Order: sequence, then C-alpha cells, then structure tokens
Amino acid sequence: MSFFYLSQVLKRPVTAAAERVARVYDLVARLEILNASTGEVTLERFPPISGLVADVRGKEVFIPWRQVQGLGPEGATLRSARIDLQTFERRDGEVLLYRDLLDKQLIDIDGRRVIRANDLQLYAMGSTVRLTAVDVSVEAIMRRLSYGRLFTGSNKLYNPPDETEKKPRRHVREAPARLIAWPDVEPITADVPDVRLAQAHNRIALLHPVDIAHIIEDLSYAQGAEIIESLDDETAAEALQEMDEDRQSDFVEAMDRERAADILEEMDPDNAADLLQDLDEVEKEEILRRMDREEAEDVEELLAYEEDTAGGIMTSHFITVPQRLTVDQTIGVLRRLKDAPDLIDYLYVVEETHPAGDWVQEEGEGGGRLLGTVRLRDVLLSGGDRCLEDIMETELVWVHAGESKEKAARIMAEYNLIALPVLDEEERMLGVITVDDAMEVLLPERLSRRLPHVFS
Repeated sequence: MSFFYLSQVLKRPVTAAAERVARVYDLVARLEILNASTGEVTLERFPPISGLVADVRGKEVFIPWRQVQGLGPEGATLRSARIDLQTFERRDGEVLLYRDLLDKQLIDIDGRRVIRANDLQLYAMGSTVRLTAVDVSVEAIMRRLSYGRLFTGSNKLYNPPDETEKKPRRHVREAPARLIAWPDVEPITADVPDVRLAQAHNRIALLHPVDIAHIIEDLSYAQGAEIIESLDDETAAEALQEMDEDRQSDFVEAMDRERAADILEEMDPDNAADLLQDLDEVEKEEILRRMDREEAEDVEELLAYEEDTAGGIMTSHFITVPQRLTVDQTIGVLRRLKDAPDLIDYLYVVEETHPAGDWVQEEGEGGGRLLGTVRLRDVLLSGGDRCLEDIMETELVWVHAGESKEKAARIMAEYNLIALPVLDEEERMLGVITVDDAMEVLLPERLSRRLPHVFS
C-alpha cells in the first residue's frame, strides 16, 4: 500500500518480462460505474485506474488494467511479455488523468471554489490503483518540473544512490501537499468534449445559489454554461440572479428559447425584467411569448418603466390585505397563497374594490388605495381577533413609480426601510423596492455585485 503522484508515473517505463516495451503516456480512470441490474450510474468515490495509454515507438496504444501487474513511481509492470495492444477509445464515465484533468480547472465542492490540478495523488493497494486527491500546492508544480523527484510526500529517497558511492545521502526536501480529496472534487468537461459523464454536476446543484454563482464567475463562459445547463430551472434561476447582468444575458442569449423561458419563469419578476432589458427586442419578445402568460404579464408590467426610475427597480411580488381582516383571518389568507414572496416582512393594507369577495381571489388585482402597512411580526404577536386596522402603521413612506431610483434608495436609507412601496397617481400599490435593490443603487458596482438577492 502506497501513495504516489501522477507526475511520478508519466513517462516512466512500461516493462514486460524485465524488458522495457513502452513509456507511460497517460492513465485512464473510471469516474462512474453502471449497475448492470438497475441501470443506475453512480460515482466512484475513489475512481480506479482502468488502463494505461502507452507510447510505443511514437504510437499511442491502450493497455487494459487486466494486463497490468503493478504501477508506481518506477513505472508500470505488465503481467505477461505478450501484450494485447489496442487503440484507445474513450468509454462513458472515463477520463484521462493527464490530458483531461492535469492543469485543468476543477471544482472543490466542499471549499465552494475553483481549483487547478497541479498534480493528482494516487493510491496503490494490491492489484488496484485509485485516484485519491488533487494537489493544488506550488510544491506540486516543482515536483513535476523535477520529474517527480521533489516533494514526493514520502520520507524515503526517490532515487537513492548506490551504497558504494562515497557521496553522502541527500534527503529529498519535504513540504506539505495541499490535497483536496477526490470525493470533494467535480471535473468540468466543457474543454474536453470527448468526456461523457452521466452524473455531471449533481453535487454542485446542492450548493447555495450564491456559491454556485461565485464558482461560475470564476470559470470561462463555456465552463459556466456547462454548469448552468446541468441545473434544474429553479436552481439555475436562483444562481443567475446572483450574477453580473452582462454574464446573465450572455448565458440566456445562448440558451434554447424554451429553456430560457422556463428559467425566467422561476426568477423574481424584477430580476427577470432586468435580464430581458439587456436582450434585443426580437429575443425579448420570443422569450416572453414562450413564458407562462401570468408570469410574462408580471414581467411586461415592469418592463414598461425606465431602468433609472423607482418603477424600474421595483418588484411586483408583495402581499396586500384589506383592513377588515382579523389576525387569524390574515394568517389564513397567507397560508392559502400559491405564490408568496420569498421573504415577507410587510403586509400592505389597501382599500377593497369588492368588499364582499374572497380576498385571495382579489389579491391578484392589488386592491385600491394604500391605507397602511403591518409588519408580519405584529401579526404573529397580536391577538387572533384583532383587526388589521387596529395594528397597522398609517404614517406611510412611499414613492411614485416615476421617481428616480437614486431618490428611492436614499429614502430607504434615511428611514431605515427593508421595503419601500411604489404607488401610482391614485396611490394604489404597483410594487415594492427591496433593500438589496436599493443597496445596488447606492453602493459602488464592485460591491453591489456581491449582494445576495435575499429580499426579492
């Protein structure tokens, strides 16, 4: 049992019956395995080496692992002098360690970051060799430049001198490797189109959308598009909302229109409108046409406002209630809502246009003139039979949709508001500006880009 590195194996001899027959050019690892009985593809925790790509007089040939007796820093040893040389054909779930992974960008799932594989650690146990970790240290680069002689991760000499030599032994300088265990690593195949993986990026989808967005921003466009394509619509929408607007539009422009529409349906209306503003008119109309009609109408209403106005940065996701409702009735209304905002802090008390109607049905129209606001905290802490009229705040701070977004943001900062109502000329609710959108206006772009969209 021993650990060693890919850099110590590359270009080492392949021997059969004590004769050198080739050089190690690459190693083939099986990242995925197919369960023949269930048809299910699963990830190998520590992928086994399934064969060698060897250089035989300038020709690359594949040697299946069943012909390999041993592999280590000294090279590869074959079981028989008779070699069944084959042309290498990549199979599903396999990668070449040197060609596909070494020096390539990978994703450290546990560290939520992009890393570069400076070397790969291997582990030999019995007749099996497995890929165990990625070395991201500077020492790994030095190990490769020294053809595997420096920073071997062992206290033993890589190549001890002959015992009869008079020169004193020189011990190899050791340094701690910075190893990322392979179960925490996910490869990116955008730059290696021949790689065919069934489980691509399933683990990335489990990360927080902010982490996914930061990872994608550190990748090339093609690599980022690969990640976005692998995500479900909801996760892709949440991740896109955390990215720079230019990056968002680049990804959406390159998508299939049906897929783009599905993703925008999952986005908050204000973020979907901001994204569509950056597309040309033909693309914008094509995507809107493919969206769910109700979702598209919400977005189209926001697109009607200029980008530099309060209306241009508001969201249409808010909750209105009539003043006649009791606390218990209000809670019942909230429980029956099908599409509530992600974060509810304020309820907006409005005049009823149809007092006898079911408010859950009327809520889509937003009601009449804004009368007051109620914090959800006060609803939860008040007696169940109290009316909203008794607990609402009537000293209102609001802006018209046509006000500048800078003025709206300054008002929110001055009054320490989490959300600011945007009203029409008759003081009816059009939308709300959330604190994250206000901060994007007030803060420099380099800082506002890092704000999570937690309120919209």
